[in-house]
Amino acid sequence: PVVPNSGSANAKRTITVKDFQQYNYLISPLIGANLKTNIYENGGVFSNAPLTLYHNEANNRFYNSMGTYILGRGLAVKEPSAGTGTTAYFKGIPMNGGFAYALANSNSGGSTNLGYNLTGNPYPSNIDVVKLYNLKSNKSKISSTFYFWDNTANTLNTQLGNSYDGAAYAIYNAVAGMGNGAGILISAPEAAKVPTNIVKVGQGFMIQSNEQVIKTVDFNNSIRVGNGGIGFFGNAMKGGNTMEDNRFWLNLSAPTGIRTQVGVVYLETGVNEYAKDDSELKGLPSDVLYTLIGDKKALINGRSPFADTDQIPLGSNNFSQGTYTFSLGNKEGIFANVQNIYLKDKQLGIVANLSAGAYTFTANSGEISGRFEIVYKPEIVLATNTAVKETLLVYKDGTDFVVRNSGQQITDVEVFETSGRMLLKLEGSQKEWRFPAQRLVNGIFIVKATLKTGEVMTRKIRN
Repeated sequence: PVVPNSGSANAKRTITVKDFQQYNYLISPLIGANLKTNIYENGGVFSNAPLTLYHNEANNRFYNSMGTYILGRGLAVKEPSAGTGTTAYFKGIPMNGGFAYALANSNSGGSTNLGYNLTGNPYPSNIDVVKLYNLKSNKSKISSTFYFWDNTANTLNTQLGNSYDGAAYAIYNAVAGMGNGAGILISAPEAAKVPTNIVKVGQGFMIQSNEQVIKTVDFNNSIRVGNGGIGFFGNAMKGGNTMEDNRFWLNLSAPTGIRTQVGVVYLETGVNEYAKDDSELKGLPSDVLYTLIGDKKALINGRSPFADTDQIPLGSNNFSQGTYTFSLGNKEGIFANVQNIYLKDKQLGIVANLSAGAYTFTANSGEISGRFEIVYKPEIVLATNTAVKETLLVYKDGTDFVVRNSGQQITDVEVFETSGRMLLKLEGSQKEWRFPAQRLVNGIFIVKATLKTGEVMTRKIRN
């Protein structure tokens, strides 16, 4: 129910300061609060924001604002000067009840860069963006993806407008019930911020308008939740579901020091084609990892109910030549302790068990697609020349390399350097052989397997 407010109130929110040159997306939870004047508090002393900017949907640029309160509008507020404090201070009448916030959408030609609007949580309590999206009046009007600016992941101090690739936005997909962090420096992975469905007081975010006629988004008290529990930038990665879904996050660490991630979630109502349970990669920033859904590049990949025959193609855009590393982030559902996740490297003929450890490889600069994919059964083998050769599989499982043949037994295994020098020989008659990866120094090696029939097969591996 709507409860009438009486009198003024104060609200405070601790903000993240990076280098006193960045911005936070803020929105006042109190009616009438100006986001420029006396916004920062330090020990009872108040100061103005150095700059307050509004977002222009038509060109995705930000322009000077007086910070005037407009119900439902978020603003980009520059970090305070050094020593000013890290508390955002609001004063006014607590917001209560429902309203429709007008959205801009100048997209008449199918551009994916337009229709973005800066709004946020307008209430003096947390809100649930899954509930916001699922309001009957909102589902057809706005995108299922919510964008949260992560100033700790940003390194730019100049505006790029429509050419900005979105690398410093963390995202949350309200249909997939899953958040994904922005790219972050490997040296500080603990700083990676992954949105949940809960948005804290004073937090602004971007939404995209899908409508050309009814260009609004509705807010009401039904989306409000208690102020306790997990906050927007909390550690838990659950998405407001009553049941734990089968999901995991995959990281790619680059030699530049950047780590990016994608999220994969299997849903009871999910589909494998590109749909509302997916969040598309906007642009193609450097050192970014993505999954492929048809011809779409996605940062969050919603899938139909899990089957271990599923395969997920991966792609990346690498800034420089060098050493890259795949690793798993959080895992939920069957991936937490039952189902292994394997990375298939088609170029080198390796299937690595990521659930047991990271996979390191070298790559050139530029975009890579078609080399890697996620699989769930190590028996899914690499592309080879003949149907007979497809029975042989070589992959890394934890600290061991595994040589396995699903058909004839293997009578001996030999491992060579690329120069031709033999490093290891195993003899006997069995379908699976193992040898410690530590017996090989870093590099590329050739594994030669002889079957009981006398047929000889080879595979490249990398350690």
